[in-house]
Amino acid sequence: MEVKPKHAGGRPKTVLTDEQVIEVKALAAVLSKIQLADYFGMCANTFREVEERQPEVAEAYQIGRAK
Repeated sequence: MEVKPKHAGGRPKTVLTDEQVIEVKALAAVLSKIQLADYFGMCANTFREVEERQPEVAEAYQIGRAK
């Protein structure tokens, strides 16, 4: 008898492209995280999860805020 793998289910994880990371850096100087999340069409919690999965996004945000 063949065992079928379990279905992972759910939506695929949101990943920002390199171009979007550059946008985060530029927009972070004038937008909050909530506004950035809205700009990219996601909720604030999803944006925070993206920051955790993609350290370059968190770094871009911090650099942008410092400007």
